[in-house]
Amino acid sequence: MRGILLCVGFLMAGLVAAMPGLPWIVEIGDDDEVAAVSSAFPGLRVPLQVESSSPSVVSWEKAPHGKNLWMLTYSVGEVGTQHLYREQRRAVVDVASREVLADLVWKYVPGKGSPSVRQPVWEWKSKELKVRDEAFGRSFRVGIR
Repeated sequence: MRGILLCVGFLMAGLVAAMPGLPWIVEIGDDDEVAAVSSAFPGLRVPLQVESSSPSVVSWEKAPHGKNLWMLTYSVGEVGTQHLYREQRRAVVDVASREVLADLVWKYVPGKGSPSVRQPVWEWKSKELKVRDEAFGRSFRVGIR
């Protein structure tokens, strides 16, 4: 039953016109992997990190560095215990090699009655992306080409 409900939720929330003519669809693979796919990029599957609810694609935009780098922003559901936040993540994708280089938290959107929280800081340099998530005390470095 859970699989059917997830499937219906993904179908309803998954189709997004991220760029004119470039819809992204959220689908569940044979191995239950949840991923975003687009007919504009055959062979590219962007795995999505799902928390508890149906993910939805928010945007598809060019990364500030890297000739072939794009960013897929998606919402994964609510996180937190006492206060709830909707987590949005960004997958950094090299469209030439059809490779996902990183999938990191982009921002936390406070739920009703929840206080604001420190947002992750994304710093792009010519050969590196550095993300500091001070709300949870984490830092990540990703090499980019």
